Amino acid sequence: MRTADRVAAPVAAGRYGVNDDRDDAPEVHIRRAATTGFAARASWSGWSVAALVAMAAAVQWFLPASPQAPTESISAGAPNEIKAGVGNVIPVRSTQQALRDYIDLGKESGDVIAELPTKVLVETRPSPTGEGYELLYLRQILERTYVPSLYEFEGQSEAGQATLTRLAEPTGRSM
Repeated sequence: MRTADRVAAPVAAGRYGVNDDRDDAPEVHIRRAATTGFAARASWSGWSVAALVAMAAAVQWFLPASPQAPTESISAGAPNEIKAGVGNVIPVRSTQQALRDYIDLGKESGDVIAELPTKVLVETRPSPTGEGYELLYLRQILERTYVPSLYEFEGQSEAGQATLTRLAEPTGRSM
């Protein structure tokens, strides 16, 4: 008999009118709920499977049954063009057009200043078809953003780590 059962047995026996003083008193075994081991994992695995099924059902419930058909303005064009769009609102027929649209919209909002004319060559390799070469290059876009404060690395801590210092508020035009 386990220690927990030996402690709980006299209490249970006294509650149910069993005389503890007699040698022939029945031994009471109290079954504890499974809290560790395989039984505990088995009891919780059912709940975890039910939760996964509920989550899958919720995801399926909120997703549309099928993608919506494109509108007429998006589907117009040559049949071999790639057609995509941002929320089916802005039709995009090529990556070049998407980049031009991004730069134009950015200039209107003031976020994009310009695309730099110099492309940085990263890698050249023979074309997979065997005719010519494949070039990998970076296109650079000069953009602007505003932040409430600015920090710079200045000095080192006692442990030798660089420390950050907040720059003073600008008083006029900088740089």
